[in-house]
Amino acid sequence: MRRRDAPAALFGALLLSAPFIAFPDAVFFGSGGFLASVVALFSTLAGFYVAALVAAATLSHGADLDSVIQVGKIFRDEDEGQRPLTRRQFVCALFGYLAFLAFVLSIVLNLIVPLSQSKALISLGASKIYAESAWTVVDVLGPVAKVLISIPISHLFVVTSYGLYYLIKRLYEKRPALVQTAPPANDRAA
Repeated sequence: MRRRDAPAALFGALLLSAPFIAFPDAVFFGSGGFLASVVALFSTLAGFYVAALVAAATLSHGADLDSVIQVGKIFRDEDEGQRPLTRRQFVCALFGYLAFLAFVLSIVLNLIVPLSQSKALISLGASKIYAESAWTVVDVLGPVAKVLISIPISHLFVVTSYGLYYLIKRLYEKRPALVQTAPPANDRAA
């Protein structure tokens, strides 16, 4: 996560987790809860990101798409030094990253949802006497866990918004060019 994205991702994570911290009876972890719904969304988004990646890689938009980004240059570190990216390379890297992140999050969250309901996991390593204290530890760490899990979810939202902005605004933006048109040959007003 880049420094410029961190404040937005942290703010988004706090917004996402705040209702579940304020209302403890709202289901965040369990089946039918927030994470279960987000898993379904991420499974769909991974396909969208791959489609956007393929579209950006194969789009024939002329030399404008394959020209180096001039304003707000983005560089890729290589052995020989830094190399500036073209618009196509940037969009492909962005949506490749988003596809990978959505895929990983869908797998990780698919593990968290059923495991969060396992009482054996919560009291793992604790005897029956300490099982109640394990619940109090979970109750204390629950809000922290909700915020920590919400951070990558919020990060995905921030980077997706950035990618969509770039696709909508920047990718199709062309430099203005003057076009001269000759008056019609039978123009008598002249």
